Amino acid sequence: MDVQALRNPEFWRRINPFLTITEKGNKNWIKPFAIPDSDAAYEKLCREGYAELIGFLPQDLVDKLHSGIENLKAQGINPCFAFVYDEYWNIYRKLRPLLTRFLGESYYQLPEFWTWYIDKSKGESGWGPHRDRNGPSIFPDGAPKAVTLWIPLTNVSAINGCIHVIPAGKDKHYRDFDASEEDYDTTLGHPIEAPAGSILMWNSRLVHWGGKSHPEAQESRISIAFEFQRSDVPLFTKPPIKDPRILIPFLKRLHMIANQIRQYEHWGLPKDLLDLAIKMIKAEFDSR
Repeated sequence: MDVQALRNPEFWRRINPFLTITEKGNKNWIKPFAIPDSDAAYEKLCREGYAELIGFLPQDLVDKLHSGIENLKAQGINPCFAFVYDEYWNIYRKLRPLLTRFLGESYYQLPEFWTWYIDKSKGESGWGPHRDRNGPSIFPDGAPKAVTLWIPLTNVSAINGCIHVIPAGKDKHYRDFDASEEDYDTTLGHPIEAPAGSILMWNSRLVHWGGKSHPEAQESRISIAFEFQRSDVPLFTKPPIKDPRILIPFLKRLHMIANQIRQYEHWGLPKDLLDLAIKMIKAEFDSR
């Protein structure tokens, strides 16, 4: 794949003409979603380590985001490149009231994000059991220092790879921050089945994993996620986006995607995708 073509916004606009790319980004205020259940979600997050807002996003937006990823896949492009488009970032900008409830008025957006396409025809699985962060990533009362917001763009169920979690109360190592290598007891896992457009949230301490998709599933599982952290605790990943209200420029997004591919190499990403990421990073540095 021609790296210079990837650096041209018109390449991406031709694939998804109904999505937008603001090349220079912007700092304009964006109207947030109204989130009436943020207190209940916060209480569950502190108690169980996770929470959900079921069927939250408007269906027309979900359909647009879903189609954008399907179109990338049809072109042989990894779905992680969906984040070149404004709309995938804008969801998280519009979820600011939820994030301020979880992390305080000042929080950072971490360079930790991904798009998954768990193909039912190939019996694919999501990522295996893990914690997003080791160490003390929660406060003594269970309040999060960092959170993941995971959004399914298809209905997710136990047979198409939904997220499974081990609730805090069932995890014997949940507050044992010095525990080394763990053998997670996945029999304690709870599948979170949810319609497309739901918002699933968990803190960085929660054990979670993506299930396996089966041929009898009605659809493959498509989802996106981003991570955020409080600004008054040490950084978990550098460099953060210190003002998540902004929309970052196109080329910076592309560079972040390449870095994410390299960072998630341990999840068994294809070699050609890893090679492409290396070329993209080199092209970015050569352009400076």
